[in-house]
Amino acid sequence: MPIDSRPFELDSDYTDERNENVSIITVIANGELPPPREIQTYIEQSDLVFAVDGGANHCLELGIEPTHLVGDMDSISKEAKDKFSRTAKIFEADRDKDEMDLELALQKAVGSGASRILLFSWSSPDASYTYGNLLIASQCPVPIILINQRGWNTFLNEDCGGVEVHAADGTKKVSVFPFSQSVSLKTLGFKWELDWKKVSPQTVSQSNVLRDEVGSIALSKGVAWVAVEREFS
Repeated sequence: MPIDSRPFELDSDYTDERNENVSIITVIANGELPPPREIQTYIEQSDLVFAVDGGANHCLELGIEPTHLVGDMDSISKEAKDKFSRTAKIFEADRDKDEMDLELALQKAVGSGASRILLFSWSSPDASYTYGNLLIASQCPVPIILINQRGWNTFLNEDCGGVEVHAADGTKKVSVFPFSQSVSLKTLGFKWELDWKKVSPQTVSQSNVLRDEVGSIALSKGVAWVAVEREFS
């Protein structure tokens, strides 16, 4: 299914804290956690950490101190809210809002100056939760990496149209899915090379493997979802 054509909009609520010194923001949602050590590695590289509602429960469990809490707070535990309310900036949304909690968190992250976003706990056995989060992430106006138990994912678009995949990172399989109408892209370094020219969302490249030590994917038109399965160390 192609992405919604609705733009990713910001209003004054999301731009009042913009900081030119902010580069990487980690966002922790309320889905399943990847290996805790993987999260801690990225947290050390991040300027800010956003907990999305029940994602604060993960933070409490892992000993992570979020800088921001975002959402309608219907999933956060009392213990987590009491603890982090003393140190984190809170953006509590109305439960009758139009946006999803993750959408609000990404808007807040972009408004705070993020040039790159790392998203954890975005997937779950609930397919609607996972797919909804993919749709939201696909509209993010800055590069976004989605990390889960199986590896990492990203979206390519005409502003951020390239990505490299490295065998040394434990890469096992790479899948590419058109996420808009009319996607054009090329690959290099894979067993089965792609040369898509304005393909539809019905086209799928699943479970490709690297031929070389480094594989590249370059997109020139549309939006594509890249899913990389890897071995965690």
